[in-house]
This record gives sequence, C-alpha cells and structure tokens, in this order.
Amino acid sequence: MKLVPFMAFAPPGATSLSAPIVYSISFDAPGADHWPDFVRVPAARELASLWPPGTTGAVSVGCRVPQSGIPDLCEVLAPTNPSPELTTAALRAMALFRFSPAIRGGRSIEANVIVPFNF
Repeated sequence: MKLVPFMAFAPPGATSLSAPIVYSISFDAPGADHWPDFVRVPAARELASLWPPGTTGAVSVGCRVPQSGIPDLCEVLAPTNPSPELTTAALRAMALFRFSPAIRGGRSIEANVIVPFNF
C-alpha cells in the first residue's frame, strides 16, 4: 500500500501495453533497525517505455542500496526468459528507483534489494 502514491495508472483502454507489468520488492539488511523505504518508484508508463514490445518473461534484479539511496551494483539474478532485451530493460528500470537507506543504531547502512519484474 505504501507504493500506491508513487504509481501512476492510465485510465482503462488508454494504455498501449499488451500485458500488465507486475513487480514485487524485497529487502535484505541483516541487523537493520529500519529497512530501506521507497523514495521514488517509477510510474507504470516509465517502466512500460523500457520494455521491448511483445517481450514476456520474468527477471529478478538484485542491487546494493548505499547511503545515497540510489541502487547500484545491480545484476540479474534469476531470468526466466534469457532475452538480452528483457534483462537490459530490467537493469535500466532499477536506475529509476530511489530508496531511503537502511538504518542500524541510528546510522545509515548499506542494504540489498531484490526486485522481481514479471511482464
């Protein structure tokens, strides 16, 4: 529910997508008092612009979230469609996300996020 304010949805029939884009996000920062939180989540139209038309499959992307909140060191973890276009699109999409850093003992720490994209 925290993501909804960050997302933009087109009215019914106004989208050119042939299939919905579905993604979920998980976080990993052992021993954190507070996990990373979303500062910016790309709108559906931004994500749709990255995907080659007619491409379907699933890709999980893992990234480090440093204190800046800008994901880096991203890599494809689990593609179910080995299409290079699909993996490139997922990696490019991660550049659009922003996170608050994880916190441990009142200090910002690095954390890892895994974002599965299904489209």
